[in-house]
Amino acid sequence: MSDNALTIDTEFIERLSSGDATPGGGAASAYCGALAGACASMVSNIAYANDKYDQIRGQLEASVNKLNDVNSDLLILVDEDANSFAPVAKAMKLPKGELRDKKMDDALVLACSVPLEIMQKCLDVIEECEYLAKNTGKLTISDIGCAVTMAKAALISASMNVYVNAGLFKSHENGDKFKSLANNLVEEGVRNADYVYGIVADQLDAYRLV
Repeated sequence: MSDNALTIDTEFIERLSSGDATPGGGAASAYCGALAGACASMVSNIAYANDKYDQIRGQLEASVNKLNDVNSDLLILVDEDANSFAPVAKAMKLPKGELRDKKMDDALVLACSVPLEIMQKCLDVIEECEYLAKNTGKLTISDIGCAVTMAKAALISASMNVYVNAGLFKSHENGDKFKSLANNLVEEGVRNADYVYGIVADQLDAYRLV
């Protein structure tokens, strides 16, 4: 076995592929977002260690620190998303009536809030990718492309959990509020990610998505 061979922890993949309802798509989105952040952090660290980037060393250090924080948050959100649906499932088992409706709506606030937070963290990764794409070298530009593409996918994937849970609210006002928040993050995230991908594609002479 090569000295560079990795030991990959497959527990999350095995649990995700099992017959249990959790972890599900939201947790997978958070995990994907963390992988995107880690890939972007690698680029920041490589540039930070290169004397060529002395003039922006402070910005690169800030990028590394921000991405490390985002990655830590996303890994926490993997578990939080898996746990956030439990109160909804519990409320669903109650007899139909006002108490059930109230318990459901209260539980759905958390079930929508967690994937929204995942989406925001993925947007943070995309923003760091933009800085890195504009300020670091061509040797790592493909890694930036990988990071921003995964972050975009994770953001959109997390939005699915917002939409499905928002549709369960008895209060249409609450449901519409969460859908609107998700719409705004998707619009901003996709626009920014596609812009960064364009920078990457131009440098690599790669296929343009838009």
